[in-house]
Amino acid sequence: MRTVTYSLPTASGGTPPIAISCSVASGASFSLGETTVVCTGTDGVHTPGQCPFKVSLVAVIPVLRLTQFLGFGDSISAGENGEDALVQFVDEYNSYEKQLERMLTMRYTSQTPQVILDGISREKASEGRNRIDHDLDALRPQVLLLLEGVNDLSGNLPVDRANIIEGLRYDIQAAKNRGIVVFLSTLMPEDEKPGNRAHNADEIEPVNAAIRGLAAEQNVTLVDTWAAFAGHAHAGDYLDADGLHPTIAGNQATAEAFFAAIESTLEVPPASPASSLRRIHGR
Repeated sequence: MRTVTYSLPTASGGTPPIAISCSVASGASFSLGETTVVCTGTDGVHTPGQCPFKVSLVAVIPVLRLTQFLGFGDSISAGENGEDALVQFVDEYNSYEKQLERMLTMRYTSQTPQVILDGISREKASEGRNRIDHDLDALRPQVLLLLEGVNDLSGNLPVDRANIIEGLRYDIQAAKNRGIVVFLSTLMPEDEKPGNRAHNADEIEPVNAAIRGLAAEQNVTLVDTWAAFAGHAHAGDYLDADGLHPTIAGNQATAEAFFAAIESTLEVPPASPASSLRRIHGR
């Protein structure tokens, strides 16, 4: 069902004043498919004149403006799993990028969205800038999904925050210079339980505040992964055994956060319902 509005047809002939009414009023809800509306003009003297027309509602197939995505960042963007704190294990199928790709494919059935993993284990944002230009030119994405910076955290907040923001700003500018749309993520929470690989978690919120400011400064879409983990940021839930890498559920939450931002930003608005109006002819 969808509300459809239309202008009343004009009348020619007859004796004024002429009253026009329609079998389905403008502003009513129409069902999918074709509905015939009959508008009638009456002047109280002549035989009423009628004007039939059709309103067609077609099920909308959602479409994206852009379909080629690049997930750029550290081990999280590489799909690394944190089940074993001592062994690096990449689970590409359950990475946030591939979960996102499947979500996009299910909604945008007439297109073939692709999300490429482009993460390097233990990379800092201050190091990512050294490869961003090459990777954007080689992989030629239309959209950059940027999630990086946690490995810069060392306990020196002023320096770490500056290095992260400088690195991310460079990445954003590199993408913009190539006409690539950017989605910038906050850092996800970590679990600092003893034995976990988590960094300085007390730095994450201040850094995220700076990342939010960077998104506004650069006019790019913010994806708040930190908020997506609210209430689930501990090992065994959205975070794996190492307290750093997301579990499958954590990657799903990250994918859902990116998906919501992509849907609201890149989905093409549906066209207005089609209708065909004619003139009422009186006698």
